[in-house]
Amino acid sequence: MQAILSLARNTLVDALRERVYRTLGLFLIVLLGVTRLLDPLALGEGRRVTLDLGLTLTSLFGFLLILMLGTRVVQKEIERKTILLLLARPISRAEFLLGKFFGIVAVVGSGLLGMLLILAAVLWISGYGVTGALAIAGVYAFLELFIVAALSMLLTVFTSPVLSSFFLLGLFVAGHLSPSLLEMARLLPNAVAARGVEVVFLLVPRFDLYSYTLEAVHGWMPSPGELLWAVAYALFYATAALLVALLVFRRRQFS
Repeated sequence: MQAILSLARNTLVDALRERVYRTLGLFLIVLLGVTRLLDPLALGEGRRVTLDLGLTLTSLFGFLLILMLGTRVVQKEIERKTILLLLARPISRAEFLLGKFFGIVAVVGSGLLGMLLILAAVLWISGYGVTGALAIAGVYAFLELFIVAALSMLLTVFTSPVLSSFFLLGLFVAGHLSPSLLEMARLLPNAVAARGVEVVFLLVPRFDLYSYTLEAVHGWMPSPGELLWAVAYALFYATAALLVALLVFRRRQFS
């Protein structure tokens, strides 16, 4: 456990030094400022526009962090040859992978918290008020990015950072469109093809479960059962992705 925490802390520190972290944060702050400029044009829907755009940009900020940092977190250690030193110590490959994963989760979690606080400040300054729905929206966004972080670890042990980023982007888009896959399966005349689409639906992450923007705008709160299901699904999917990543990582040879 000490090795995992140490690797996670080092990953977090390295990420905070990355220019992309500060650049993306500045980008989001500027865009949130733009929402204030557009408020007079919102025709009385300023709160909805601010929340909608703010939550969308916050989730996008977290995804871009993982896309730019998480997909090369292992490859960077390989290029520096530091992975040989780490694995030569009494650190197992499972500890190495989990340390990197929790480091990325810490990076995304801290960035997400910062962006939500900025959004809450914008809402408060604008006189719209802040409700508990914003915190729930943050929880849903974090759970979604928790799965994305696990997928980034899976992809980064499979292939290069460029291909990892490409595949992760595809999974992110497919995950948000996953309900459409079932509709497609129902419309296909071929039973085999329909079954294949249903299998893809089961494998693709259900990111639609974490779309909470509309509910946050109206101040709706999820039931305990809905929230529990969202947490359970995120833990199950992330665990499965990390187990597959570990199986592949244990077979890799480094020189």
